Formats: sequence, C-alpha cells, structure tokens
Amino acid sequence: MNTASIAEWILSRFTAPERAASIIGDLTESAASSNVVWFWWSLLQTALSLFGHSLRTNPAGTARRVFLWSLQLLAFSFLWHRLMGYSWFWSVGINLLIDVLSPMWRGHKGFQQRPRL
Repeated sequence: MNTASIAEWILSRFTAPERAASIIGDLTESAASSNVVWFWWSLLQTALSLFGHSLRTNPAGTARRVFLWSLQLLAFSFLWHRLMGYSWFWSVGINLLIDVLSPMWRGHKGFQQRPRL
C-alpha cells in the first residue's frame, strides 16, 4: 500500500471516497515541490477540517460516533490490560492499531459523509 492510498483511506473516513481521491491528488501535486512532512501535515489539517465540518453539519451523529468509539477503545483496552497483562499504555496502543487497521479488511467507512446532491 503506497502513501497516496493510505492517505486516501484516511480521508475517506471523513468524506466521500471520490472527494478524498481528489484531495489526495491535489496534495500529491503540491507535495512534488515540498517534502513528505508537508504532505502529512496537510493531510492532518484536511482531516481535522473535514471532521470539524462533520461535527458542525451533524453534531449529534458525529458526537455519537466519537462517544461509541471512545467507549469501545476504553473497554477493549481494559480487557487487554486485565486479561492479557499488558500495561495500560500498550493496551490502548494495540486497540488504536486494531481500530485503524480493521476497517481496511472490513470495508467500513467510518465518519464518511453522505454525498452532496
């Protein structure tokens, strides 16, 4: 999986896949004259902006998703900590990694918005 596809996957959590591909194309073109740090910093800013837009346009739905994800993260981290004996830090890290990677093999769309008509 190359950098552009990972970045596109990240943005598709917050917007429609077509829009994410377009944004990544623009960032990739601009990154040709910059460095990789600029690319990932711009991607982070864009993702946060899209998340903020989702929060403004659908605050209840976005807050519900964030709350449920946080609850899941804490519950599974607690189980990893208690049952497997990992430190709390590693338990949270393992669960964050699982949460980030699991949508890749399930095709889950995360915070994706409905396409505008």
